[in-house]
Amino acid sequence: MNEIEFRGKRKYGPEYLIGDISHIDGSQFISPRNESVPSNSPDWFEVDPNTVGQYTGFVDKDRSRIFGKDHISYAGKCYTVKMVDGCWRAVLQGGSYQFYLSEITSYCKLVREDYVTVKQSELLC
Repeated sequence: MNEIEFRGKRKYGPEYLIGDISHIDGSQFISPRNESVPSNSPDWFEVDPNTVGQYTGFVDKDRSRIFGKDHISYAGKCYTVKMVDGCWRAVLQGGSYQFYLSEITSYCKLVREDYVTVKQSELLC
């Protein structure tokens, strides 16, 4: 069974957080599940919704965890990780070609984790 976690960049800070997600009044908040957050910090942090991705349950060939909206390299091309028809897939920009993520995780490499939309030419694959 997959662990359900989300990752997103703090709206008012530079760091990314991993943990539980909540939607309140049109905003998204993450409650971190790591010990890097001081104990005197608030329990929930507002995050930029454009940066939020769910953990896929998969890791790349280097054992780096893969989240939705991550960019991975496979067979010399860069793909964006997306949920399509209930399955995690690696989708080539424009959606013209895609793989089931479960089929390629042993061979792919995470190349970008900032979860923003980028042009294919900006990725270093």
